Amino acid sequence: MIMVPIAKSEPAGAELIDCGIISQNIALAATSLGIDNLICGFAGLCFAGNKKEHFKEMLGFPEGYEFGVSVLLGYADKKSNPHELDFSKVSVIE
Repeated sequence: MIMVPIAKSEPAGAELIDCGIISQNIALAATSLGIDNLICGFAGLCFAGNKKEHFKEMLGFPEGYEFGVSVLLGYADKKSNPHELDFSKVSVIE
């Protein structure tokens, strides 16, 4: 698991865009190396409780940084084909 910590920036929210770009680049690089991956915000629950500071310290987050996102890396047990697109579930807004 790769944790991506973020610091608040101006304009507010710009750090979230950067976080998304970073996690996407990690995922694309991993895929190009044959490593399966999943961008995961669920790990952020560890930082929502009373052990937030403990986890930040344990992971070496710099001062002023918070959890942004994590990217899980590994190899899948099984592979499957992508789902077929069901056009009956697609809406186009013009």
